Amino acid sequence: MLSFKKMELVDREILEPYFKKSGFMGSAYCFGLNYIWRKSINPYYAIAGDFAIMRFGNDSKYTFTFPAGDGDIKECIDELIKYTQEEGIQLKISAEKSVLGVFEQYYPDMFEVKENRDYFDYIYDSKKLATLSGKKYHSKRNHVTRFFNQGGVYEEITAENIKECEEMSHEWCKLYGCGKNESLQEEYCAVKQCFDNFFTLGMKGGLLRLNGRVVAFCIGEEMNEREFIVHVEKAYHEVEGAYAAINNCFAKTLFEKYEYINREDDTGDEGLRKAKLSYKPEILLEKYTLTLK
Repeated sequence: MLSFKKMELVDREILEPYFKKSGFMGSAYCFGLNYIWRKSINPYYAIAGDFAIMRFGNDSKYTFTFPAGDGDIKECIDELIKYTQEEGIQLKISAEKSVLGVFEQYYPDMFEVKENRDYFDYIYDSKKLATLSGKKYHSKRNHVTRFFNQGGVYEEITAENIKECEEMSHEWCKLYGCGKNESLQEEYCAVKQCFDNFFTLGMKGGLLRLNGRVVAFCIGEEMNEREFIVHVEKAYHEVEGAYAAINNCFAKTLFEKYEYINREDDTGDEGLRKAKLSYKPEILLEKYTLTLK
């Protein structure tokens, strides 16, 4: 029978090989993302043969990831079905569109399939974000130019300046009402985990300064050899061009190594959705929840 263990930092070496072997592009298969959001999503995992399965949620209201790995997928899902039935848990599996055929082949009419638009990942061609070439990025280039015309500068995040980014994150939260917004407060906690575990998790980041002051920063990590995932991007709203500039500058440090930049989902926020669509994603990664009938 499957046995689920609470995910801890030391489990990175166990889980990442399964995530990378699967070839999935979705953010659910990023160890660092699950770790920094662990207080909100409560991640557990189980190893089933040649696969790793993540479990999120509380009080038996769980969502399981489609198994990551390479082997007999039916045997693994059969184990998961048996586990949830014996535990009295309703089985819900979060899956990318690319694997829906598995359920059609092995479990016809056994699962209810629901699209999760709010959790589609926005995945971009890294070179396009770095160059912003062409008519469709004209306004983005203008925003970047306006920022640097004010005297802005870009720096890599290092041990010497990371504390300034953390201080900016705290100030950003006070300015924009994290204390009155539960989702912003949860995000603030996740961002703090990025700072606390930045070097341990092998994260990378960049910051922008204006008149010596940090006004924007961006942090992420490698998903696999082709894909980099951005966990957080913050800028002061009143600093013209700061968001466009940090996006562009960070992409310039990545595009020669990574083909894709995953900027995660929009959680249904209309403003965020509009902003992410404006950068013309190369892939809008469709995700679904499959509930056992």
